[in-house]
Amino acid sequence: MFGVDAISKVIETGLNKFIPDANIAAQAAAEAAKTVIREIELEVQDRDSARKREMEVKDYTPSVLVFVITALLAVDLWYFNTHPPHADIQTLVQDVTTALRDGWIMAIAYYFGSSYRRSPGGR
Repeated sequence: MFGVDAISKVIETGLNKFIPDANIAAQAAAEAAKTVIREIELEVQDRDSARKREMEVKDYTPSVLVFVITALLAVDLWYFNTHPPHADIQTLVQDVTTALRDGWIMAIAYYFGSSYRRSPGGR
Protein backbone atom coordinates (compact mmCIF):
# COMPACT_ATOMS: atom_id res chain seq x y z
CA MET A 1 0.00 0.00 0.00
CA PHE A 2 2.71 2.47 0.93
CA GLY A 3 5.50 0.95 -1.16
CA VAL A 4 7.37 -0.56 1.76
CA ASP A 5 8.63 -3.48 -0.32
CA ALA A 6 10.07 -1.23 -3.00
CA ILE A 7 11.72 1.05 -0.45
CA SER A 8 13.17 -1.86 1.48
CA LYS A 9 14.61 -3.38 -1.73
CA VAL A 10 16.29 -0.09 -2.64
CA ILE A 11 17.75 0.21 0.84
CA GLU A 12 18.87 -3.42 0.83
CA THR A 13 20.53 -3.13 -2.58
CA GLY A 14 22.29 0.10 -1.70
CA LEU A 15 23.52 -1.16 1.64
CA ASN A 16 24.74 -4.48 0.25
CA LYS A 17 27.07 -2.60 -2.10
CA PHE A 18 28.78 -0.82 0.78
CA ILE A 19 28.18 -2.87 3.90
CA PRO A 20 27.92 -6.68 3.56
CA ASP A 21 26.16 -7.23 6.93
CA ALA A 22 23.55 -4.58 6.29
CA ASN A 23 21.17 -7.08 4.71
CA ILE A 24 20.04 -8.30 8.13
CA ALA A 25 19.46 -4.76 9.38
CA ALA A 26 17.55 -3.82 6.24
CA GLN A 27 15.32 -6.89 6.53
CA ALA A 28 14.60 -6.14 10.18
CA ALA A 29 13.73 -2.53 9.34
CA ALA A 30 11.45 -3.65 6.50
CA GLU A 31 9.66 -6.14 8.76
CA ALA A 32 9.19 -3.48 11.44
CA ALA A 33 7.75 -1.09 8.85
CA LYS A 34 5.38 -3.79 7.56
CA THR A 35 4.18 -4.50 11.10
CA VAL A 36 3.45 -0.82 11.78
CA ILE A 37 1.59 -0.48 8.48
CA ARG A 38 -0.50 -3.59 9.25
CA GLU A 39 -1.45 -2.14 12.65
CA ILE A 40 -2.48 1.16 11.08
CA GLU A 41 -4.53 -0.62 8.41
CA LEU A 42 -6.32 -2.67 11.09
CA GLU A 43 -7.16 0.48 13.06
CA VAL A 44 -8.56 2.13 9.94
CA GLN A 45 -10.65 -0.95 9.11
CA ASP A 46 -11.94 -1.11 12.69
CA ARG A 47 -13.08 2.52 12.65
CA ASP A 48 -14.64 2.09 9.23
CA SER A 49 -16.57 -1.00 10.29
CA ALA A 50 -17.81 0.80 13.42
CA ARG A 51 -19.09 3.71 11.31
CA LYS A 52 -20.77 1.35 8.84
CA ARG A 53 -22.41 -0.56 11.69
CA GLU A 54 -23.78 2.62 13.21
CA MET A 55 -25.22 3.68 9.84
CA GLU A 56 -26.83 0.28 9.29
CA VAL A 57 -28.30 -0.06 12.79
CA LYS A 58 -29.55 3.57 12.86
CA ASP A 59 -29.01 3.76 16.59
CA TYR A 60 -29.90 7.24 17.84
CA THR A 61 -28.44 6.75 21.32
CA PRO A 62 -24.99 8.27 20.59
CA SER A 63 -26.44 11.40 19.00
CA VAL A 64 -28.99 11.83 21.82
CA LEU A 65 -26.21 11.49 24.39
CA VAL A 66 -24.13 14.12 22.61
CA PHE A 67 -27.04 16.57 22.62
CA VAL A 68 -27.80 15.89 26.30
CA ILE A 69 -24.16 16.29 27.36
CA THR A 70 -23.83 19.48 25.29
CA ALA A 71 -27.00 20.95 26.76
CA LEU A 72 -26.03 20.04 30.34
CA LEU A 73 -22.57 21.54 29.87
CA ALA A 74 -24.00 24.74 28.39
CA VAL A 75 -26.53 25.12 31.23
CA ASP A 76 -23.87 24.29 33.82
CA LEU A 77 -21.44 26.88 32.43
CA TRP A 78 -24.09 29.55 32.07
CA TYR A 79 -25.69 29.02 35.49
CA PHE A 80 -22.52 28.80 37.56
CA ASN A 81 -20.94 31.75 35.78
CA THR A 82 -23.98 33.93 36.42
CA HIS A 83 -24.68 32.53 39.92
CA PRO A 84 -21.36 31.71 41.61
CA PRO A 85 -21.66 28.75 44.01
CA HIS A 86 -21.01 29.01 47.75
CA ALA A 87 -17.52 28.20 48.90
CA ASP A 88 -18.61 24.97 50.60
CA ILE A 89 -19.88 23.40 47.33
CA GLN A 90 -17.50 25.08 44.90
CA THR A 91 -15.30 21.97 44.67
CA LEU A 92 -18.31 19.80 43.89
CA VAL A 93 -19.46 22.19 41.16
CA GLN A 94 -15.97 22.19 39.65
CA ASP A 95 -15.90 18.37 39.65
CA VAL A 96 -19.30 18.15 37.94
CA THR A 97 -18.30 20.76 35.36
CA THR A 98 -15.04 18.91 34.69
CA ALA A 99 -16.87 15.60 34.26
CA LEU A 100 -19.33 17.17 31.81
CA ARG A 101 -16.47 18.81 29.91
CA ASP A 102 -14.57 15.51 29.66
CA GLY A 103 -17.70 13.69 28.48
CA TRP A 104 -18.27 16.36 25.86
CA ILE A 105 -14.67 16.05 24.65
CA MET A 106 -15.08 12.28 24.30
CA ALA A 107 -18.31 12.73 22.38
CA ILE A 108 -16.69 15.19 19.99
CA ALA A 109 -13.75 12.81 19.52
CA TYR A 110 -16.22 10.02 18.74
CA TYR A 111 -17.84 11.96 15.91
CA PHE A 112 -14.91 13.94 14.54
CA GLY A 113 -11.96 11.75 15.43
CA SER A 114 -9.17 12.41 17.84
CA SER A 115 -5.47 13.10 17.58
CA TYR A 116 -4.57 9.53 18.54
CA ARG A 117 -1.21 8.64 16.98
CA ARG A 118 -1.05 11.92 15.10
CA SER A 119 2.40 13.43 14.96
CA PRO A 120 2.75 17.02 16.15
CA GLY A 121 2.41 19.36 13.21
CA GLY A 122 1.65 16.39 10.95
CA ARG A 123 -1.37 15.50 8.92
